[in-house]
Amino acid sequence: MAHPTTTTKTSTALGTYRPGLDGLRGLGMLAMLGFHGQLPHTKGAFLSLSQFFTLSGFLITSLLLRKHERDGIDLRDFWSSRFRRLLPAVLLGLTGIVVFGATVATAQQRAHFPAQVASVLTYTSNWYFIHTGQSYVDQFASPSAIQHFWSLAVEEQFYLLLPLALLFTLRRRRPQRALLILFGGGAALSTAWMAYRFQSGASLDRIYYGTDTRLSELLVGGLLAVVLHRIGSEFSPRTTRILAIAGAAAYALSLWGMAELPLTTRWVWQGGMLGFSVLTCVVILGILTAQGPLRALGAPPLRYCGRISYGLYVYHWPLFLWLTAARTGLSLYPLFALRASVTFAAAALSYHLIEMPIRQGRRPAMTGKARVTVAVLAEIALVAAAFGVSSRPVDDPFATLRSNDSTLTPPLAPADGVLDILVVTDAAGAPVIDRLQKLAKTDTTVSVKQAPPFACTELVSTSTGRVCANWQRSWPELIEKQNPDVVLLFLDDWASADLARLAGDPGADLAALATEVLDSGFDLLTSRGASVLWASSGSDLTTALFRSGQPLAKAMESLETSRSDVRHTLGTRMPDPASLGRQAYLDQSAAALLADASLYQRASRDRLTRVMVVGDSQSRSLGYGLERWGAANDRAVVWNVATEGCGILVEGSIEGFGTGPVSERCKEAVGAWPRQIRSFDPDIVVVLTSIWDLQDRQLPGWPAMRSIGDPQFDAYLEGDLQAAVDTLTEGGAHVVWMKAPCSRFEPAPGQSTELPDAFDPDRSRLLNTGFLEPLAEANPDTVDLFDLDRALCPDGAFTNTLGGVSNIRVDGIHFSVAGAAWFADTYGDEVLGLGGG
Repeated sequence: MAHPTTTTKTSTALGTYRPGLDGLRGLGMLAMLGFHGQLPHTKGAFLSLSQFFTLSGFLITSLLLRKHERDGIDLRDFWSSRFRRLLPAVLLGLTGIVVFGATVATAQQRAHFPAQVASVLTYTSNWYFIHTGQSYVDQFASPSAIQHFWSLAVEEQFYLLLPLALLFTLRRRRPQRALLILFGGGAALSTAWMAYRFQSGASLDRIYYGTDTRLSELLVGGLLAVVLHRIGSEFSPRTTRILAIAGAAAYALSLWGMAELPLTTRWVWQGGMLGFSVLTCVVILGILTAQGPLRALGAPPLRYCGRISYGLYVYHWPLFLWLTAARTGLSLYPLFALRASVTFAAAALSYHLIEMPIRQGRRPAMTGKARVTVAVLAEIALVAAAFGVSSRPVDDPFATLRSNDSTLTPPLAPADGVLDILVVTDAAGAPVIDRLQKLAKTDTTVSVKQAPPFACTELVSTSTGRVCANWQRSWPELIEKQNPDVVLLFLDDWASADLARLAGDPGADLAALATEVLDSGFDLLTSRGASVLWASSGSDLTTALFRSGQPLAKAMESLETSRSDVRHTLGTRMPDPASLGRQAYLDQSAAALLADASLYQRASRDRLTRVMVVGDSQSRSLGYGLERWGAANDRAVVWNVATEGCGILVEGSIEGFGTGPVSERCKEAVGAWPRQIRSFDPDIVVVLTSIWDLQDRQLPGWPAMRSIGDPQFDAYLEGDLQAAVDTLTEGGAHVVWMKAPCSRFEPAPGQSTELPDAFDPDRSRLLNTGFLEPLAEANPDTVDLFDLDRALCPDGAFTNTLGGVSNIRVDGIHFSVAGAAWFADTYGDEVLGLGGG
């Protein structure tokens, strides 16, 4: 039998109902609903679960300490009460989830239903998600209907172990000291373990879901219960006032964290979570004083919300997955209102008709053993139903896709003269797009519609490759209804964790997967002749050129060079909201998007000169200006397929920038030229390449690295330049080859100032005079040279201000947005004239 603990004072607060604690739970649950509804200013609502953990640790430890003081801890009674409190709603929630799976869930959501349901019923779902790699960070992209049960699993594991630990500790000779060591030491160890796992590179999901890493938040609440049980909570008037004020301040700071701190904040996982638990304890103390601003938490609506918070939590997530924007046709706030209303109704009915009657033993009228038997049978039935749902045959939703081949011919002119824009974006881009829609409402020549938020829920394999099922369900109907001129893909990135989950292999080539999947999606979006225009925040020319490591950027680069109906806007120079203010930031961003989208309004362009731009990133930045100049002046259709980091020479190994074997990406870029020439049928091909082809190089059979001026290198360079001309003119196009201009590399902050030998101006001059001029002489009917060196360096020296435009080349090499526009305005007609256009 447990020995009673001697205390100096019994805490009246611990044995008295405090409505503010229910209100604290209620507001935390509202924050969680907002987060899962993707409302603004809820990015830190994951901290509300930390608040729940600490509050639960406090309340359960207080309960067990009071039980021990009265007549000892009865494990059977405690676990039975937990069983009656938690299981009914879980069974009801899982029943709804199985129905969800049988009716509207995706194939991927159904695939692991049996294991997922079993993990919920055994309260191990947090470890299931860790084992299977289900990401909490990317839950909106491919959500599991049981994902929210992870936190209940952590709490139940705590409820299982806590009474056992207390029984052992309270039998020690000095139980109070042992309790302090148990809770305080355990919290410190758990926090240190979390920080260590984070620093050692463990995934955020492992840290987020782990019982071992989240235990500190429960133990800190338990530690507060131990301290109050020892000293009581009948505070002096002065202490009461201090705690009331401190509690209110702590709660204000907590609310700020729940609104603004993203899950990826590093310091949160390096001791910050412990700090937040301490804040929650201060809030609890403020509520226990029953004074000060926190008395407002005891208001009846908040108190009731807290009382039904368990049902709200269990039912809300599957209901949110069922009530989507695609199914309801509602925008963000009306959709959230509907979701919240249905969730509150379900939770209230469950609380009054099922949870409380069972908890109080009023129904069903049966013995304890009978209840256990019924519960076990219900669990078995749910797992069996989950097996049935997961094994249901999956229809191929892409049968119609197989007959849709992407066309590279210019689109037809619209009949109404209105620029129709269909936007595909995610939650991060929504504020800018909302402003774009408002801007369009003031212009009768512009129409902006929005597709469902960008997400790929599952992949289905067809004869055309892997494709996203949810895109097929929604995009064809949108395209048929809206018939857009431009599909604006306003997206910064596609999370690697989401792509890895879709691939089913953490080691998969995520860029290749993104390319394959987006290619199939763009087939749908361009089926009626629209162009796809990719824009991203902060995508001025410099950012775009160096944002090349992300899977989305790599995929779009590949698709831009394989499809003439896919473009990249580099002109949306998103300003700094801190310097402009929110409204000005949104206004300027929306205006920039509209300006770029207007360049691709459908029109008959058969009479226009067709220009293809090839080469490296320098050529790409130059082509940006030609593309917009050609469209704005009705002079040319320009397809910019120049590839960052790739020259004309794609064999062997290089030394300097990108030291090592030439990348397969560059080989594919040059290898794609014949297909691009056949599909686009250009009149003119503009070529610019210099630095990447002027690096030291070693081919198989060469004894060492060679550079321009070496006979072996020169023979190879001459042969490949002629081969390039032969390929690019195969369809009758005329090549306009740009002479390499002078340059002055200006490294970004933190970037090495040591330049490879390829920047030696003597190498550029030798390329121009020793190779490009003879190349033009050898191909007088198909090649003309444009003296870009003279145009950019008129006095033979580098200058960055020309024609009244400053900062022509942002880093001394690549054209800025203004510089590319200046070049096209000044020399566009000359370039076309050299090519006969």
